[in-house]
Amino acid sequence: RYEIVRELGAGGMGTVYEARHLDLDKRVAVKVVKAEVAGNPEVRARFVREGRIAARLRHPNVVDVTDVGVHEGVPYLVMEFLEGESLAAMLAREGVLPVPAIVEILVPVCAAVAAAHIEGIVHRDLKPENLFLARMRDGSVVPKVLDFGISKLADTSATHGLTGTAALLGTPSYLSPEQALGARDVDARSDQFALGVILYECCTGRLPFEHETLFGLLHAIVGGHFVPPGQLRADVSEDFEAVILRAMARDPSARFDSVGSLAAALRQLEPSPRSPATAREPLPPAADIEPGRGASKRSWGRTTLGQSALSLDRPAPPQPSVRVGWSSGFSSPVHSSSLPC
Repeated sequence: RYEIVRELGAGGMGTVYEARHLDLDKRVAVKVVKAEVAGNPEVRARFVREGRIAARLRHPNVVDVTDVGVHEGVPYLVMEFLEGESLAAMLAREGVLPVPAIVEILVPVCAAVAAAHIEGIVHRDLKPENLFLARMRDGSVVPKVLDFGISKLADTSATHGLTGTAALLGTPSYLSPEQALGARDVDARSDQFALGVILYECCTGRLPFEHETLFGLLHAIVGGHFVPPGQLRADVSEDFEAVILRAMARDPSARFDSVGSLAAALRQLEPSPRSPATAREPLPPAADIEPGRGASKRSWGRTTLGQSALSLDRPAPPQPSVRVGWSSGFSSPVHSSSLPC
């Protein structure tokens, strides 16, 4: 049913291809587990489970999974074909984003994550690499949540054996304190913490916590200090800072009662800068900040704060980056000279 056109990306676990659905004459993306790991029953089970989880989610801001199957003993997923770039690529290029653009991107992302939570699905690996800014036919940009590969069905324990005992799942810099402590029963509030970290990173161009070692990073997440975003950027309003800090509260019960409530708080933000009485000068460059207290992996950005980073009516670049389907473990984006068709 599917004709492979070209390889889009490959990693340790699998390969993503552009393909054509022969009956529908439609471009799709196909993710295939590599043959050398396809023989592992746990890998096969998790891969099929990933497809079933994603297929449950029907939301405009979640990548659409249309098929899952096994060909000659190798499982595969079929997804909508997307063109655009990840939020990580945008941050690498721009450094920081204007506050209106941050809200414009993260509100639909929160809506998608909230929809997953309603279905009892916790993502557990939200990060800029898994937030894709898909460019549509009309030039508009639609945020899409990718990679439910380590998601957990919050309302069942039937799949616990797939992850191992006390497994540390997720990308370390975006782990919630409860994940960093190895908790098995993480819930939707862990996703909210990760969204708070993403908001912080979009505002400041740096992560709240970094360290040379995994142990040091986990220790910082659980009990270390970080620099409030308003100290790094004067145009972050007190209200916006309060939203970020609440989403990143170490005590899960102190966070918003849902990701939907976080989205509502973002929608209510007024684009007014911090008052002169409370505005603070940016701190020194990130390299001068002690690891675990706001150290940076990105330089301060080049985006003019009055611009919209999304620029929905901006012409598409001649070679938009392409990231398709589940991004964990895959190489840097490939490029395509064509727009979505």
